[in-house]
Amino acid sequence: MVIGEKDKMSVRKFIEESERVDVTLDMICEEMSGAEIAKELGISRQAVSNTLKRGLKKLYMELKKENKTDPFETATSLAIGLNVDDSEYKKFFKLFPPDIRKEIEADASKLMPKKK
Repeated sequence: MVIGEKDKMSVRKFIEESERVDVTLDMICEEMSGAEIAKELGISRQAVSNTLKRGLKKLYMELKKENKTDPFETATSLAIGLNVDDSEYKKFFKLFPPDIRKEIEADASKLMPKKK
């Protein structure tokens, strides 16, 4: 099979995109603060935070839809899947956008026994 010039460009573009994804995944896998990520990417810390919230919301919504689980169970599964350390759960839940966080908190409060 002969690869045409158009196909070569597609392959090149694919490799370039893959390299960018690898760099981004490497950054995600490292423990970096929002400020460090922002500096590395040349964007504001707020842009990093907003992007993280949007991404986390998308993951949450897809997982919830796919597994048909309650909000708290979905968020907990997501935390486990992302290898969130037990000591970091509070920080993790604060990463969710406010509307999702309220949904998770309301569901969790139904699951918790009431104090007398």
